Amino acid sequence: MSLKERKNLKGDDQLQLNPNENHSKMKSIHQLHSLFFIIGLLYFIFIANISKRIIYSTPDLKDSNLPFIGLEAWKDLNALNDIGPKVSGTPENEVIATNYIKKRIEQILSKSHDVKHPQFDHQIVSGSYFLDFAPGMIAAYRSVQNLVVRLEGESPNALLLNCHYDSVIGSPGANDDIANCAIMLEILSILSNRSIRNRHTIIFLFNGAEEVSLRGSHGFITQHKWAKDIKVVINLEAAGSGAKEILFQSGPGNSWLLNHYHAVKRPFAQVSSEEIFQSGIIPSDTDFRIFRDFGNLVGLDFAHFLKGYRYHTKYDHVKFLTLGCIQRTGENILDLSLSIANGNELDNMDNFKKDDYAVYFDYLGFVFVHYTKEVGVILNFLITLAAIITPFLTLAKATVNVHKSHILSETFLGLISIIIGTGVSLLVSYVTGYILDKIGHSMTWYRNTFIAPGIYSSITILMLMLSYDVIDATLANKYSPLSLALKVQARLNGINILWGILTLGLTVTGLRSGYLFMMILLISFISNILIYMFGLNNSVNKWLYILIICQFFSTLWTTYFYNAVMEMFIPVMGRAGSNNNPEALISVMSCVTTLFIVSYFIPLTQLLRGKTLKYLSVIMIFLITIYLATSTHIGFPYQDDLNGNNPTPQRHHILHTARTFYDINGNVRHSDGGLLFIEWDRNSLKTIQGVTMPIEPQTLAEMCNNEPLCGLPIVQSRMIMLGLSWVPASKPKVLNNAKIDSHSKFKVGNDLVKYVFQSNSTSLTALYIRVRDNAELKEWSFSNEFRDLSNQTYFVSFANGLESEIKPMKFDVTLKVKTKINEPLIDVITVTVRSDREEDFDEEFKQLIKRFPNWTFPVAVIAGVNSYTF
Repeated sequence: MSLKERKNLKGDDQLQLNPNENHSKMKSIHQLHSLFFIIGLLYFIFIANISKRIIYSTPDLKDSNLPFIGLEAWKDLNALNDIGPKVSGTPENEVIATNYIKKRIEQILSKSHDVKHPQFDHQIVSGSYFLDFAPGMIAAYRSVQNLVVRLEGESPNALLLNCHYDSVIGSPGANDDIANCAIMLEILSILSNRSIRNRHTIIFLFNGAEEVSLRGSHGFITQHKWAKDIKVVINLEAAGSGAKEILFQSGPGNSWLLNHYHAVKRPFAQVSSEEIFQSGIIPSDTDFRIFRDFGNLVGLDFAHFLKGYRYHTKYDHVKFLTLGCIQRTGENILDLSLSIANGNELDNMDNFKKDDYAVYFDYLGFVFVHYTKEVGVILNFLITLAAIITPFLTLAKATVNVHKSHILSETFLGLISIIIGTGVSLLVSYVTGYILDKIGHSMTWYRNTFIAPGIYSSITILMLMLSYDVIDATLANKYSPLSLALKVQARLNGINILWGILTLGLTVTGLRSGYLFMMILLISFISNILIYMFGLNNSVNKWLYILIICQFFSTLWTTYFYNAVMEMFIPVMGRAGSNNNPEALISVMSCVTTLFIVSYFIPLTQLLRGKTLKYLSVIMIFLITIYLATSTHIGFPYQDDLNGNNPTPQRHHILHTARTFYDINGNVRHSDGGLLFIEWDRNSLKTIQGVTMPIEPQTLAEMCNNEPLCGLPIVQSRMIMLGLSWVPASKPKVLNNAKIDSHSKFKVGNDLVKYVFQSNSTSLTALYIRVRDNAELKEWSFSNEFRDLSNQTYFVSFANGLESEIKPMKFDVTLKVKTKINEPLIDVITVTVRSDREEDFDEEFKQLIKRFPNWTFPVAVIAGVNSYTF
C-alpha cells in the first residue's frame, strides 16, 4: 500500500495491514520533522527556567495594613548584621548582640497588652550531652545565654518559636540566623499588642549558642522552668541565603501539624527533603534535633537553603538578602503560629498517634498537599496500577483488529529500553565525572551551574536515545501491524511500568518520597484517559497534542524538583571535604533527575524522520560544555562578589597551632608549631599548595606518630571526616592556653582507678581522652552516653559563653584496669582555639593569609595543643 493510499485511510482502517510486510521500511504519516527535537530541547529549557523562577520568587513588599511588616524586621536585621560575626563566647555575641535583643524585647513588652501577661527571662545555663552526629561527641557548655519571652494564653500548653543569634567565625550570620530572629521580634511585637489572648501560650526562644553544636537549645529544653509547658516547636534556620523558607522536617509523626501549614499563603514543603536531610548526606543539623531528642517535642523545621555558597561565610550578609524574603517568611510563620496556637491539639496531645507520619508536598508553591502515610500507600498502589493498566485497555480498544500481544510486546520494549538506557547513562555519567576529577577539572559546575546539565544531562539524553534506537533496530517486530503512533504509545507505557516499580519499591520500604513518581504517573494516566475519550489513539499527531499539554504540568513538576535538588547539593559540595569526589554525586544526581524529566519524551524521538540531527545536537551540547568547563574561565568554580551578587567562594580554615607533648613524668618530650589546613572541598589542596609553596603540606599519615587524633587542634568531630593537611611553622602565642593544672589518681576498687583533673578553659576548648589498651573507660563526669571515635579515643568539646563566668574545668574519669595500675593508662589532650584575637597573629601568619586569592574565604585562628600521659 502506498503512502498516499494510507493517508486516505481513517480510524481502524489504518490497522488493516499485511502482517507479512516489513512495515519498518515504510514512511509513516505519524513521523515528525527532525527539527522538532530542537524545539523539544528549547521546550525543556523554557520550562526549567519557569520552575527555577518559581523557586526563587518572593513577594513584593506589601502595604502597612498587613499584620506582618517586613520593614520593621529589616531594621533589626541590619542592626544585628552590623555587629559583625557573633561567635559564641565573644563580646560581640555575649554582650553586644545579647544586649541589643534584650533591649528590643523590653521595648516591645513595654507596649504589650496586659491581657497577654508577658514575661521575660534571661537564662544563663550550663550542661553537657552526647551529640550523636557524625561521628559523635560530648558537647559540654557553661554560661551560654538564652533570651526567652512568654505570652500567656488561655492554656499553659505552649508553642515554641526558636531562632539563634550567634554565628560562625568570620560570618555576620545575616540569614543564619539573625534574619529569623528579626522576624521573630516582629511577630512578638504583633502578638503582644493584640487585645485577645490566644488559646495557647506562645514562647519565643532567642538562643545564643547554636553554632557550637546546638548547646543553647539543649540548655533551654532540659533546664528552663517553662520547657515542661511546651508541646510543639517551630524552628527557624538557614543553610543558604535568602529566597524561600522550606518546610523540610516535621513531626516526628503527628501529621495533624500539617493541617495548620495550610494556613500559610505561600507553601514550600517537600517530605523528600526531610528524608534526604535525615539520611545524613547533608553535613548539617539544626536545633530541631535537640527539641525532638531531648525534649520529646514534635514540630516543624524551616530553613532558607538557596544560595548555600554564602552559608557560614562573610557573604552571609544583609546586602545579599531581600525584603521580599523577610516578608514572605514573616507572613508564613505568623499565620502558622496563630493557627497552631489557636487550635485544640495542644490540649489533647495524648490523643494523637506519634507514629502517624505524613506525606506532604507543594505543587509549584501554589497548592499544599498532605495525607497520612497509610493513605499514601493506597494512593501509590492505585495510581500505579491505573497508570499501567489504562494504556493496555485503551490501546486494545483502539486496535480491535490487532492481537493484543503486539501491544504487550511494544510495552516490553519500552520498559527494556528505559532500563538499559538508565543503566548505561549512569555508567557513562559516572565515568565522565571520574575522568574529569582525575584530570583536575572537578567542580567546574560550582559557579556556573548550567555546566552540570550541559555535561551530564546531555549524556543521559544521548544514552537513552541510543538505547531506544539500538533496541528498536535489533528487537522490534518489523512486521507488527501497529502504526508508529500506537507503537510509541505502547512504549510510553513501559515508562509507566518503570516509575511504577520505583514508586511501589519506595512505598514497600517505608519511604514517603514515592509521591515524586506517583505525580507523574497520575499525569500520564490523565493524558491516556483524555486521548482515549477523544478517540485520538491512532490519529495523526492529535494524540501528541494532548500528551504534550499534560506533560507540560509533569515537566514543571520534575524540573521544579530538579532545580531544588541541584540548588541544594551543588553549594554543599563546597563544604563536603576533599576525601570524596563531588563529580560522582553530581553526575549520578544529574543523570537520575534528567531521566525524571525527559523519560516520557525519549520514546517520542522514535517519531522523528531522521536520527542525525538529534544525535548531533546533543553531542554538540556535550562537547561545547566540556570545552567551556575545561578550557575557559567559565569552568573556574569560584568567584568573589566583585562581578555581581553571586559570590561562590572557596572555604579555608587555617589554625596556627602551638603544640607541646609531655611524658608521664611531666617533662616535655616534643614541642613544635604548625599550620593545620581544613580541606573543605575537592580543590582545596591545590590552593593550599599555592599558598604554602615551596613548602609541601603533609598528609595525616605522614605526621600522626601515634598521637591521639594526630595531636591536631580538632574542636569539632566533623573535622575528622574532612581532608586535613599540616605545614610546619613557628609557634604562635596562645593566650589562656588550656592546660592540665592538677590531677590526682586513686584506686576505687579492685581493678578500678579514678583520675580527677583540673584545667583552665577558654570560650572554645576540646578534650581528647584516649584510654590505652590496658584499660577500659567505665564512667566519667560527663554524659553517661558516649562513643569512641577510634582506638578508644573519646572527644569532649567545651563551649563557654560569658567570659566573666569562665571557671576552671574539673572532670574525672574512672577506668577498669586490665594489667598493672602503675602503668600509663590514659592520654589527655587539651585543645584551645582563639577566634577573636587577630591582633595576636604574628607577621608570618598575616602574610600567609594575604596570599589567599580574593575568591577564597579564609578563616584564620590561633590554637594550642597540650598532650599528657597519665
